[in-house]
Amino acid sequence: MRKALLLLLGVFLSFNAVQAQSIVINKLLNGSNDADGRTDAVELLVVQDHLDIRGFIIKDFENNITTEGGRFEFKDEPLWRDLRKGTTIILRNLSGLQGNYVQDTDPSDFIIDVLLQNTTYFTNRGGTAIFNLTGNDMVMIKTGEPTGTAGSIHAFAYGSAANIDASAHFASTTSPKIKLVYANPGGGYFYYPTNPTQNVSDYNGTSATASNAITNANDAQRQWGFGYGAGNRNFIASLRRPVVAEGPVNLPVVVNKIYNATDTNDGKSDAFELLVVQDHFDMRNLVVKDFNDNLVNDTGGKYRFKNIAFWADMRKGTTIVLRKTQSQDAAYVEDTDASDFTLDLLLTNSSPYLDNVALSGHEFNLTMTDMVMIKRGDINGAGDAIHALVSNNGNASTAGSFFNAIYSRALVSAETNGTGFFLYPLNPTVSIEDFDGVKAKSSTDTDRKWGMGYGDNNRAFIASLRAPAAPSDLTAAAITATQIDLSWSDNSPNETGFEIERSTDGTTFNSLATVGANVTTYSDKTVVGSTKYYYRVRATGASAASEFSNVAEIITNIAKVLTVSFTPQTVYENAPLGTVAGELTSTSDNASATFTYSLVSGDGDTDNAAFSISGNQLQTAAALNFEAKSSYSVRVRSTSSSGHFLEEVFTVAVQDVNEAPTLAAIADQVACNITQTQTIALSNATPGPETTQTLTYSVASTNSALFEELSITPGANGAAQLSYRLKAGALGEADVTVTLKDNGGTAHGGTDTFTRTFKLTSVALPTATITSNQGTQLSKGLTATLTASGGTSYVWANANGIVSGQNSATLTVRPEATTTYQVTVTNENGCTDTESITLEVTENYSVLQAFNLLTPNNDGVNDKWVIQNIDFYRNNEVKVFDRAGRVVFQQKGYRNTWDGTYQNAPLAAGTYYYIVDFGNGQPLFKGFITVVRD
Repeated sequence: MRKALLLLLGVFLSFNAVQAQSIVINKLLNGSNDADGRTDAVELLVVQDHLDIRGFIIKDFENNITTEGGRFEFKDEPLWRDLRKGTTIILRNLSGLQGNYVQDTDPSDFIIDVLLQNTTYFTNRGGTAIFNLTGNDMVMIKTGEPTGTAGSIHAFAYGSAANIDASAHFASTTSPKIKLVYANPGGGYFYYPTNPTQNVSDYNGTSATASNAITNANDAQRQWGFGYGAGNRNFIASLRRPVVAEGPVNLPVVVNKIYNATDTNDGKSDAFELLVVQDHFDMRNLVVKDFNDNLVNDTGGKYRFKNIAFWADMRKGTTIVLRKTQSQDAAYVEDTDASDFTLDLLLTNSSPYLDNVALSGHEFNLTMTDMVMIKRGDINGAGDAIHALVSNNGNASTAGSFFNAIYSRALVSAETNGTGFFLYPLNPTVSIEDFDGVKAKSSTDTDRKWGMGYGDNNRAFIASLRAPAAPSDLTAAAITATQIDLSWSDNSPNETGFEIERSTDGTTFNSLATVGANVTTYSDKTVVGSTKYYYRVRATGASAASEFSNVAEIITNIAKVLTVSFTPQTVYENAPLGTVAGELTSTSDNASATFTYSLVSGDGDTDNAAFSISGNQLQTAAALNFEAKSSYSVRVRSTSSSGHFLEEVFTVAVQDVNEAPTLAAIADQVACNITQTQTIALSNATPGPETTQTLTYSVASTNSALFEELSITPGANGAAQLSYRLKAGALGEADVTVTLKDNGGTAHGGTDTFTRTFKLTSVALPTATITSNQGTQLSKGLTATLTASGGTSYVWANANGIVSGQNSATLTVRPEATTTYQVTVTNENGCTDTESITLEVTENYSVLQAFNLLTPNNDGVNDKWVIQNIDFYRNNEVKVFDRAGRVVFQQKGYRNTWDGTYQNAPLAAGTYYYIVDFGNGQPLFKGFITVVRD
């Protein structure tokens, strides 16, 4: 109906115009003269439905419209993808003017209010250029490159005629544009279209003006998002109204009645009625108001609901009657108790429930052509309206009518609302849909039915809102063949009782009984056996009943369970899930009884989790292990078709199935290519869980050319020995597989065989060699160096004369007699070889070397007289003589110990003569020695 009314009033845009102009610049604010453009703002208006502005550029031209200013690109964000027509986008530079400014990115109310510096939604395409509205400027919305005017969609230029006309940027703008010539613009001015035709064509030409009448402190009065001035407001509303009309009527609160009691200017005795439609609705801070002067001026009364708990939780169906102070009479008493869904309050300046927020002299005074509105947000204008009740078609034919600025739902009467008249909704469909469109009527009835609804349909609608909540979870249980017990959940705090209805066909229900409030059970003792009954319950209230609960059905065909039996089937361990373990059967005293089965907790339910029931079959729900458990216990309930049940405990026996033998893993082997038999110890050889079974072993390889022999010898306690002998010179790899087989067989999916495979690699032995730096003949007393090669590590066997290097490749020896030295060489694979060398030792007195200097001063050098190698020629006698031939030292088996003393006293420095006698006819060894003293 609203859409039809608007068509009659001629406020729709033509399709072609909307298509040609998708978005326009609707308002500009030069908030200050700051060089950074702080507090400047731009308002865009979407005039094409479902518009995508991603990639669009917003920019300005500074320095008298000669220079590129700030440039911002709308990012690829969902916010910009599908804008409904009538959406206003307020773009603020750096900050909002309100101290508590919060960005608004929810377009559901047709308003977006964001900062240009919000990097989530904008990309700065102007570099260091500043978006700063100046005394002469032009703002443009465009596509394409951020520089220049190509791709312009709309522009708004203001300033002196000389500056605008001289601007090449203005001249090159071929899109629709507004040119506003204004004498002395500056900080604090805002610029807006006047919309004389309330059509998109108003945005091409000079239909705009400027004002600095509103200070930045009162920025909200500039009506951001709603339009400024009647023409602009009405145009924006005309765009939004069809969008709102698309959706369902969904109103939390409506104006249900307005009463024009008198024709006095103070609105004496005037009153109106609100109706809460949404349950638990919070009305705090909402505003109620009216518009005087045939709706062309916003000079009526304005009251704001106080921010108190009283309004925080209004129940649906509550009527709120608000009367002017003068309406009270001797019998009038305010009604502040909403428990009966009615409130009746006075609009006084000292009301504890509402604040009078209108300007001085603005009175709530209903006239013949008026509108009562409930709204959110600012007290001024019609923006953020929730609902309105309007007389005389809202004076819509007058362009300045505030009715034309409404895009919310409104209940309209074509009649005027003269003195003594009141308007009320006709409610033709008894639904919320009736509160939008020309569906109101006037009456002069003196019984206005405040709080109850006027007319049958309005009363019925209010009663439907006040109806208690329907009960739920209705259940029925057959106790005997002649008794059914009902129970339900009470979901309402305000029912007066419950009505119970019964049916035998599920279609036609008849009243059975009523019970009081808060009762949730009932016993029906009027039923007969073997009959199916259907029940439903509803709550009753003071003015209406709730919807019915769910329907519960039950049969009085009583069937007690007498026995429950279990017929088992053979179940083998490790059977797949769902294997049938047996079938359940029941008996009853009722031959027509049917039964359902379930696993229940209680004594004997130990293994319920291992089973499930499908129909009357007990099935496995887990892998059963005979070795862990050979019998399982379950508790089963049999429930008859009448709801009676009996529980029994049953045992399920599990049969063994042969399981595979076991054998510990065998590590891969590296074997030296020797011809002796080698062995590998095997462990954990068992027949599996069936420990009494016997095992047989076998072994095979993939390279028979590698082996002379390959066999297995069983042992005790799970041990066995694998023996093998390699062929001489045979090198390479073989996969050796050991197979164990028990005597349990493979019946019913059993397994009697198990294998282990490992890799055996035959590697070559090292070749050991020994060399001597002295050859194999050595004079007694001399030292020889033996060097072994052919491996990576070396160990020499113990032998006489070893000096050092027994665990290295190089051995130092000084044998006293002929000696054989043997080395064991190991290669990188751990394989070994041995080699030996014999050094033939001969006596050779020429190896004796006597030092001819003795300096016994305890400095560690020449403190003793040394004859090299004399330790290996022990049959000796040494004599030392002074110049007089006196023997000053004599010793047999000399061990290099003389320190130049005689009779424990130091000899004098000088030269002495020595003789060494080896006997056996050997030549004497003689010479001189010099004793030196400090």
